[in-house]
Amino acid sequence: MPKVSRILEKGFQFLTKGEKALTPPFYAVIEVNDRCCLRCKQCNLWKRVDKLNQEYLTESEIVKLIRDIRKWNPLTKTLMFCGGEPFLEKGIFRYIQVAKRLKFFTTITTNGFLIDEDMAYDIVDSGLDELCFSLDAPEAKIHDNIRGVKGSFDRLIKANELINKAKRELNRKTPSIRVNTVISNLNYKYLPLIPSLLRKMGIKEYAAQYITVVSPEIKEATDRVFRRAVCPKQWILPKELLIPKEEENEFWKTISMLEKRAKENNINLSLRLYNKMQPCSILWGSLLVDSYGNVLPCTMLRDIAGNIRGRNVKSIWNNEKMKNARKLFNQGKLNPICTRCCIYPNVMFR
Repeated sequence: MPKVSRILEKGFQFLTKGEKALTPPFYAVIEVNDRCCLRCKQCNLWKRVDKLNQEYLTESEIVKLIRDIRKWNPLTKTLMFCGGEPFLEKGIFRYIQVAKRLKFFTTITTNGFLIDEDMAYDIVDSGLDELCFSLDAPEAKIHDNIRGVKGSFDRLIKANELINKAKRELNRKTPSIRVNTVISNLNYKYLPLIPSLLRKMGIKEYAAQYITVVSPEIKEATDRVFRRAVCPKQWILPKELLIPKEEENEFWKTISMLEKRAKENNINLSLRLYNKMQPCSILWGSLLVDSYGNVLPCTMLRDIAGNIRGRNVKSIWNNEKMKNARKLFNQGKLNPICTRCCIYPNVMFR
């Protein structure tokens, strides 16, 4: 395995060496909306602080986009639908069905709040491959406080039960279910209690990552590099969400206990905790299209490279704006914002 890893690493370094992506994207993300039914403390999206003066993509435009991605690249494996809350989008089940006919692996992350019995059957019947629940704590009081809406914990637990019920009655194995937690000062002390809850829920896949908090200074520095506003305001959050420096030792002890409890409960734990900027696979291997049709380098750099309403997505993939983002990354000019990446989040204390 070490030899294989070294070969893969060298191959990855080759693919990301230049400013041009040498392959079409292996992973595609479509933001179907920017609306949400919760009021999470670690997210500004529901406040719509970056709402554009544009119209949402229509259902037919999103279906066309899915087909265009597959026509462009038969090897694109995964298609992720996200928001906002994806299940607020009326056409979401049609998108999943179209994507499945085109042989995509489909995945959705949800807060679970809207999933009742009817929707659970629709989710299972759609053929969705993977459903990820966002869970912030092992009990209602803490989870609901973070999510900003009372009852959100109970609804998530019930949603998991309803999905499993629908899978049994429809004799389906999918969607597989996993859980993700965003670690912050609001919940890190309770992490070791989550694996036992997941065992009771019948869930084995669990991921936890550190919170993404961008300061106004980092936003300003990033915007200066691009000479325009590209860093979204949604990532500017109160620094109080970061864990205090004086609690650093306690934090790492808690993480060690989480790993121990995950093993004891037979939970497959994936921790995304880093202390330096990671090699980037996103700029070269992942396509991101927002709910207005804008193609973006990544979720941290919302420098609009083009819009699918005016151009084919393939023609945007290696245009000057996309190549410029990759060039700036390789030159190290994006280090401040990339160390706060929501995909490869660095553990920073306040």
